[in-house]
Amino acid sequence: LSGSLARGLHEGLQKWRAARVNRGSAQYPWTLREVLSVVLARVVISPLISGFGLCFALRALGVLPLEGSRVARALAFAVLCESAMPSAQNAVVIPNMLGRPQLAASIAELSLAVYLISLPCASFWLAMALQWTGV
Repeated sequence: LSGSLARGLHEGLQKWRAARVNRGSAQYPWTLREVLSVVLARVVISPLISGFGLCFALRALGVLPLEGSRVARALAFAVLCESAMPSAQNAVVIPNMLGRPQLAASIAELSLAVYLISLPCASFWLAMALQWTGV
């Protein structure tokens, strides 16, 4: 299984690189700046604001007391976990269902880049969530 996944990933990266070199054929080309801005928003800003920010706000309001409540700590961990994970494939499936396969392929390329960069970042955010919630 891991060999076929690695082979598929390698082939996908080769196709992505080829599409970036030949920009004239790609209808929706992604620049490095655009990819990095999506990654920054998804991997850094989202966990800080929607994860930790929401948990701190709920704690300040007294809705999510982490001291002594196992349920509240598990809920806080779930919120932090959700904010640190990359998005689902709905953004790829919907354009494909609407008959726009080139747009779906372009979004899939962007998602691949986000997923690859998200792996170490998600691990970091989950470690921070475990430390903060004590789960």
